[in-house]
Amino acid sequence: MERPREALDPYGEAIKFNPRYSFSYSPKGAAYGLSGDDEKAIQINPDYPENYNQRGVGFHTIGRLDNAIGTFDQPIDLNAEFAAAYNN
Repeated sequence: MERPREALDPYGEAIKFNPRYSFSYSPKGAAYGLSGDDEKAIQINPDYPENYNQRGVGFHTIGRLDNAIGTFDQPIDLNAEFAAAYNN
């Protein structure tokens, strides 16, 4: 049985509920390998470190490790105590 990607996507439902909540976009970017949702998350909230962290995960997902490493520095620049970025 074929199902549209959105039907299986809980973040898509969250976006429908509140399209201005940036965290609903950033995990989609990571999960789907930078589908553009990571950029949307950063546009909505450029000061939220998790958005950049998820972008780094997206780069890692598609094998762009140099980009991932550079991207993981961005959340640290925003918040040196953001532990998740140090774990990547």
